[in-house]
Formats: sequence, structure tokens, C-alpha cells
Amino acid sequence: QWQELFYNRRYSGSELGPSNPDFVKIAQACGVHSFQVNEKNEVIPAIEKALAHNGPVLVHCKVMKEENVYPMVPAGNALDQVMDMA
Repeated sequence: QWQELFYNRRYSGSELGPSNPDFVKIAQACGVHSFQVNEKNEVIPAIEKALAHNGPVLVHCKVMKEENVYPMVPAGNALDQVMDMA
């Protein structure tokens, strides 16, 4: 979000694409309860499921690179200078 809005989409990090490991399977191999979230409507049920489990849980949430979270407060701004969806 910061790179998109303030740094002309100069993203930092690595895109692993199809070679990205299956984090759910890695967690399961370690005995950790885990599952994947692919759609927005799956988020709340996934959180409820994770909170109901007694023990460690990995919830792998796949999001689009340019998915943003609002409202947000840009760096250096006061809390009353919230940036909302435009």
C-alpha cells in the first residue's frame, strides 16, 4: 500500500510466483493446524476457526499485490488526518 500510494509502485520484497512454497503444508508437516484463505468472504470464518482451535494455527491469506487497507494514517500525519478510500 505504501509503495503504491507514495513511492510510484516501487515495491520492495520478492515475488516468488508459482515457486512460492505451500505454507499450509509446511505448517501441517510441523503439526500446526493450518488452512488457506483465498477470498474476502472467507476471512471472518477463518479467524473464527483459528480462534476456536486450541493450539497454534497458521492462516495463509492470499491477497492481491495492490490490495489496500483503509482507513489509514500516512506517516507523519496526525490521527485526525485519516486517509480514506477515494
